[in-house]
Amino acid sequence: MARGAFITVMTDIVKSDPSSSAVKERSLVQGLIFWVKFGISDFRMQYRKTFVGPFWPLLLALVWAAGLGLVFRAMSSDEPHYFAYVVVGISTFGFISSCINSGKVFYANANFLLSINNPLYTHVIRMWAKHVCFYLMQLAAYFVAYYFSAIELEWTVLLVIPALIILSFTSVWVVFLIGIIVTRFRDIENLMQALMRFLFFTSPVFWSPGRGTTREVLSTYNPVSYFLAIIREPLLGREPTLFDWGVTLSICIVGAIITFVLYHKVKNKLVFWL
Repeated sequence: MARGAFITVMTDIVKSDPSSSAVKERSLVQGLIFWVKFGISDFRMQYRKTFVGPFWPLLLALVWAAGLGLVFRAMSSDEPHYFAYVVVGISTFGFISSCINSGKVFYANANFLLSINNPLYTHVIRMWAKHVCFYLMQLAAYFVAYYFSAIELEWTVLLVIPALIILSFTSVWVVFLIGIIVTRFRDIENLMQALMRFLFFTSPVFWSPGRGTTREVLSTYNPVSYFLAIIREPLLGREPTLFDWGVTLSICIVGAIITFVLYHKVKNKLVFWL
């Protein structure tokens, strides 16, 4: 099915008049839709012929949350909805970690890049879509946690929509930027993996920052904390602070600009680094 869609899209592009701006825009949209579907297909293929299928991420999130809750509940005695707190924390941190650890996005597709003249961003979109599918399935565990928690949701729950948009745009440039850097310097991939293991324990995933504690200092100077906050707070019936929004939006915009500039500097060199 994915192969047929690819042939259809490429045929339309070849038959179209490249001088037409409308055709270029249509071809771009068709291409993006195709690569998103390709990423979704990758996610489905990962769990092919398994009994639980694509619901494995949901079960993993629940098991993780239950295990961490039994061991570390005392570190977050001030959090009334701890199970839901950990479920959203694990899901969101896992998504961020997957994007940062996507350094192989280009060199893993070396044959594709060397044989077909597709834009670099197509491979980014494909991997990003796969990570999004995994994240949404894990985040669905929140509804299980909500059922067992006394969370009183208000209008603030709608704030999760702009929060997910900010996180999504940020994750795209993260995959793109890390992919470029790792293609040139392969050691960075191992460094990123070590960094994410460190950040898992120094981010408020399964513990709450508290006040006047070392955990509060770690949370303040950890950018991951702010992305966790804008996603998690609305789902717990609370409102993220303006500072949380300011930090995440700034990271999203500044990172996108840096990635855009770097991309235009190395787009013609990257194939020689594969």
